[in-house]
Amino acid sequence: MESEKRTPKKRRNKYDELLFALTQLSPFEIVWGKFVAKDEDGRKHILKDVRGYCDFEHQRIYLNHNMNKTESIEVLTHELLHSLLPSFFSDKYDSEQLNLKTLDEADEEVLVESATYYICSKYGIDTFESSYNYISDWTKNKSAEEQKKLFVSAKYVAREFTKLLDNELVYVRNYLYEETVDPD
Repeated sequence: MESEKRTPKKRRNKYDELLFALTQLSPFEIVWGKFVAKDEDGRKHILKDVRGYCDFEHQRIYLNHNMNKTESIEVLTHELLHSLLPSFFSDKYDSEQLNLKTLDEADEEVLVESATYYICSKYGIDTFESSYNYISDWTKNKSAEEQKKLFVSAKYVAREFTKLLDNELVYVRNYLYEETVDPD
C-alpha cells in the first residue's frame, strides 16, 4: 500500500486575507514607516498619533508601521477610499450624488470614515470607537441634513468598495490556499 503525503493546509486568517486583498486594490504605492516632522528649530519628531496619509501628488499611501492588524486594516481601508473616491461617483449614480469638487475636508473625512466603518463591520473588524470619535470630531459643525447626505453616500461607497474587495478576496484565497472559490 502506497502512503499519500499530505501537505498541511495553511491556516485561514481573516486579518492577513483582508490586509493582502486591500493592498492589491490600491492604485497607489503603499509605504509603511514612521511619520516624522521637523519643528521650527529643524529638530525631527516622530508623530505617533498619525496613522495614515494618502498622498495624491506622489501617488502613495503612507501607513504607520506600529499599528496592529486591526488598525492597519482600518487605516488602509480609509486611505484607499480617499484614493478611490472619485471612481465611485460617476453619471451612473443617482441625482443625489455628491459633487466631489465641492466637498470640503470635513465632508470627505466623514464620508470616507463612515464608509470605512461600514466596510470593516462587514468583515468582522470592530472600529466603532475610533470611527465614532473621528466622525464626531468632523461633524461638529454639520447640520443633520448634511450629515444624512454624507452617510447615505458613505453607504453607497461602502457597497461599491465591498464588491471590489469581495472579488479580490476570492483571488487572495485562491492564491493563499490554492482553492477554488466562487465569488457569487
